[in-house]
Amino acid sequence: MHDVQEMVGGILAGGYAKRLRPLTDTVPKPLMEIKDGCTILDRQLKMMKSSGIGTVYLMVGHLKEKIEGRYGDRWKGMEIRYIEEEKPMGTVYGIRELLMTTDSDVVVMNGDIVTDVNLSRMIDRARSLDGRALMFIVKLRSPFGIVELVEDRIAGFREKPLLDHYINGGIYVIPNGLKKYFERHERGDVERVIFPILAEEGLLYYYKEEDVYWRSIDSLKDLDDVRKEFESRMDED
Repeated sequence: MHDVQEMVGGILAGGYAKRLRPLTDTVPKPLMEIKDGCTILDRQLKMMKSSGIGTVYLMVGHLKEKIEGRYGDRWKGMEIRYIEEEKPMGTVYGIRELLMTTDSDVVVMNGDIVTDVNLSRMIDRARSLDGRALMFIVKLRSPFGIVELVEDRIAGFREKPLLDHYINGGIYVIPNGLKKYFERHERGDVERVIFPILAEEGLLYYYKEEDVYWRSIDSLKDLDDVRKEFESRMDED
């Protein structure tokens, strides 16, 4: 692996976010504010900067001119570059183009997640893996309250608990040496097209943290919940 200083970042920020309409008819999801003056993308870029990453590629598509207008080619001391998607091609395309654009290893984030994961620690873990990819995973939270049973009676209820299963947390460290797996495919979702192959070949590892804040913003309720979480936070000022 390259040193972290040589690693580049990539943020997948090109989706239509149809489930957030009508908001996303005029504002791309990564530019949704989680508190006054701080967008989802602002927070992700700050995370990368604090982890020593100086160059970030934004993979843009829907309303790309608004993202480019906000960040330009430099933002808070970081170099910002763009990979444009003319039509929806899936996450494979953006990561593929990123790996083909640079000789560095890459840290990739989905452009709709808000988390307190220690990105520096995750990168350190990736550097120890000798050319293998690393995925951040989080525990699955039940979308429903659950019923607790004892023999033939209901003993109680738990409201939307964390379950003993993990899901993809939307952050990856991908060594440039694995670009050959992406070169074979031009479109599709990386979770379905590339990661199963890497897993089968023993090239995909995981990183997790207990009790870390994580939220994927897939609906208006998700956005409201994140905004409530950040109302009293001071770390984004």
